[in-house]
Amino acid sequence: MSQTTLALVTSRLIARIDIDPRAASKILRIEVKSRTDNASWLALVDSALAMGTRRPRQVWLFSEAFWTGRIRIPYDLHGWANSDELNQAAMLEAETLSGIPAFESKLAMVRIAGEGQTDPEYWATQIEDSDFRQIDQAFQAANVSWSGMAHPYMHAPERVDDGDPNVLQLSDELAIRNWAEEIAQRLRKKERDFPVLAPPAMVLSQQTQTRWAAFFAVVSIAVCVFLYANARDTLRQIEQSTQNLTKQMEESEQLQLALQKSELRMSENRKLLLSDQVRYGELANLAEVNRFNALLRQGHCSNLIEAIAASADQDSWLQAIESESGKSSLVGIALSEASAHRFASDLSMQACLVGHAIGPAQTRAMADGLFEFVITVETVAARSQSLASQKSTP
Repeated sequence: MSQTTLALVTSRLIARIDIDPRAASKILRIEVKSRTDNASWLALVDSALAMGTRRPRQVWLFSEAFWTGRIRIPYDLHGWANSDELNQAAMLEAETLSGIPAFESKLAMVRIAGEGQTDPEYWATQIEDSDFRQIDQAFQAANVSWSGMAHPYMHAPERVDDGDPNVLQLSDELAIRNWAEEIAQRLRKKERDFPVLAPPAMVLSQQTQTRWAAFFAVVSIAVCVFLYANARDTLRQIEQSTQNLTKQMEESEQLQLALQKSELRMSENRKLLLSDQVRYGELANLAEVNRFNALLRQGHCSNLIEAIAASADQDSWLQAIESESGKSSLVGIALSEASAHRFASDLSMQACLVGHAIGPAQTRAMADGLFEFVITVETVAARSQSLASQKSTP
């Protein structure tokens, strides 16, 4: 199982939280214990790693002992400073708040505010060089890879009036679990919107570099010898292959002539096949349309009665239904033209009349203020035949 470990060190406790970075905020295990006062970072880190059944592989270290807060860097510096100079300016700004000597510390920061000509604001986390080295030595002694260090506070602090603006209440397992779920969610989404102190770059010793250089030199000589011998055999094979290729090209020309004749015959047969396929498709479509129309005619009357029952209201009265060959006319009286049109509209939205064409309500005013209406309902088949007959009539 691939897992990542969060090591948490506060002023009162040490916690180890194992998470599965592939799952959505999945906490595998949480262990918490009290810490020893005035313990070294070597002892604190080793104590956190020793919790659990086995040593972890990838570890993130979070501690309230790291200073974190907001800093402002003058806008003018962004016009000419490179990344190293900007980082030095940030450490000097942080020193006034954290009390940590600027050039005896490590600092990470992310930009959180400041647009246009205003001085940009950064969220920074700072740690003394001596603490950083102790922590790195602790991980190396435990033979454990660490991914980064950060303050456990996961949102940009709002005040920088003192050296510890964010006091987290991580005093029980429930609070730690809620905090760890947020961290796990961010790591799963690969969000790095908080300051992270990265591990130092690995530098090989002079002795190790010499050994690797000698190894690569030996490997290079062996590769050159192998390539020379292989090239000589390859050249001999190329000469033999060239002779065989010439013979094969002559045979290929003859085969190509025969292939061209075959392609001409295949092209003619393909045209005949396409013509048959088009004809078959037309017949299949016609058969499907006839089958569908037959089903519509069979259910026309029952579907129409069901649709009328679902659409009728108190403003319209149906007096007669006249049906002939898949076409029906609904004759009735309505209080207003709008009532008749609403009745026709409701009919057109009934699911049981899918495949039918619902005509608009034809209304006629009566002497007593009522309106007589006629609504035509015809199946697709009847409508198609009617249109076909109209087109054929001179």
